[in-house]
Amino acid sequence: MFQTNKRKVLEDLVGRLVTLEGFSDNEDIDRKIQFLCFALDQLKLERGILRKEVGFEEYVQGNTSISGGRICISAAHTAIDPGSGIGSIHLQAPLLLFLLLNHKERYQVLEIIKSFIQEIRSQLTLLDFKKTRTGVTRCFTNTRFAANVLRDYGLL
Repeated sequence: MFQTNKRKVLEDLVGRLVTLEGFSDNEDIDRKIQFLCFALDQLKLERGILRKEVGFEEYVQGNTSISGGRICISAAHTAIDPGSGIGSIHLQAPLLLFLLLNHKERYQVLEIIKSFIQEIRSQLTLLDFKKTRTGVTRCFTNTRFAANVLRDYGLL
């Protein structure tokens, strides 16, 4: 994850580069980031970049810096296998506790997963937010797998 000061510099850069017009909240940095991601996805499609040429693990091991209004992404000196984030087995107990504490809420399944991930976000790494081959974020998939195991045990 970005250090707070590095994140702030990148947020400021996005804030200066992206202008939203005609939306309810033109200055919301979260909305600017989301729209910028959509614009970059559109650019990838228009350029014909249909598959990932760069691995997420390669990015995670590198270093990102911002200087002079430019984003510099440097490769790691020595690449290692960074792993794959928290496995679904490690999410079973926290998910069961979360469900027990929030059993009166009338959440849809996707809302449960989103709320659970928000609850444990500080324990997750960037690798947990990698998109899998199916296009789903890994922590969402692992949470679903954890729920399936709890269901198989008769706990859900």
